[in-house]
Amino acid sequence: RSKSRGASSRRRAFPAGAAPCMSALPSRAVYVDADETESEQPFVKDQGRRGRSRRFAHCAAFLQTLLVASFAVAVLVLVLVSALRPTGAPPVCGVPLASLSDSGCGANRSVWLLATDPLYDPDCLSCDWFERLRASVPVCAVLLDVGAVPKGRTFWEAKSVAIRDYLLAHPDLELVVVSDLFDVYLNPFSEVTLLERFHKALGHWRSPYASVVFAAERWCWIGKGCPEEFAERALNASRSQYTGRTFVPLYLNSQFMGTAPAVLRMLTSALGAKTGVPGWPREAHPDDQAMYMEYFVQHPDEIALDVHEEIFAITFPRGSAGGWTWQLAHGRKPMATFRREADGRVAESTQERAPLLWHFNGPGHKLMMVTQQSDDEARAFLASKFGNYFRFFDVPSDKCDRASRGWHGRPRSITLTKQAVQREVGSWA
Repeated sequence: RSKSRGASSRRRAFPAGAAPCMSALPSRAVYVDADETESEQPFVKDQGRRGRSRRFAHCAAFLQTLLVASFAVAVLVLVLVSALRPTGAPPVCGVPLASLSDSGCGANRSVWLLATDPLYDPDCLSCDWFERLRASVPVCAVLLDVGAVPKGRTFWEAKSVAIRDYLLAHPDLELVVVSDLFDVYLNPFSEVTLLERFHKALGHWRSPYASVVFAAERWCWIGKGCPEEFAERALNASRSQYTGRTFVPLYLNSQFMGTAPAVLRMLTSALGAKTGVPGWPREAHPDDQAMYMEYFVQHPDEIALDVHEEIFAITFPRGSAGGWTWQLAHGRKPMATFRREADGRVAESTQERAPLLWHFNGPGHKLMMVTQQSDDEARAFLASKFGNYFRFFDVPSDKCDRASRGWHGRPRSITLTKQAVQREVGSWA
């Protein structure tokens, strides 16, 4: 009876139906009585460890799958955002912003690229002026859509990205001109003249590989005044390539013209983008002029400066303890006297020839804005201090692309008196 009771106890130690599986148990498993302690059951402990291992493996596999799926979704979102490029700025005077698929240029192989800040105020712009500007461009003028500028990025970088994306989408282009929009004045010229001036500007550069011409100015600016060491590096880059007898210390300004392949190569390298891949680069570049200047310092054989103002002329009236001077590429002047030539082009009195584009940067565009708001007495004061510039240039200037960003306040509808202008000009020094 005792023996029978023990056998019955052993049978109860295993679940019903387990007997056929006994041959599959590990060799270390033993048959135990049901009343033996847990510590004396190595089979049960072994099975528990195996169960925990399986659960851990399942969790690890799930997490790995989740991470892979999340990464794939993130990549897909970035690709879609880059491809869709949501419009940031409204149309300008009814002119739609260019899409990457259709710019309206047809078979034209030369383009003039313009861009507007998404924050500009459409109501501040004279549409008559805008149409005159478009009519002055002898090649196909394209108003780029820079897209919505992401947080932490700037319009200047967005403009460079939009230019590169446009060139990637139009591989048949041969020549491209890039300029500002609201602070430039274009002299009348033809496409033939534009090409002639481009090759003349390249002719002042020693390297036969230079295919991009940048405007030149007296002030070294990279989003702030250049450190002395960097300014000297930039001048050394120019010295190494300039073929003229007398070297003039000039620095790069971000208006430029070049062959489309060379411009695309420059932008890809300067932005740190992947070849052939559109969209935003990983690294931010807050100031486009700083980015172009760094590329020029590293590749002076590829970039030429328009030292003789064949295409671009930069005006920069600058105040100092000794008074105001016009910082022109062809010389510094306390007062600039402009003239209109027989072909209708505006030139400064001592220039050999009129440039194709005047760019009023820095205090230059502020001066234009103040002049447009001044009464007769205030204009006479400005003429006595700066010259007769306002009689020749039709520039809306600072009022549109910068006022909305709060740099110099919103456009004012009041008329400025001489005393108000004196205070305003005095604050620039």
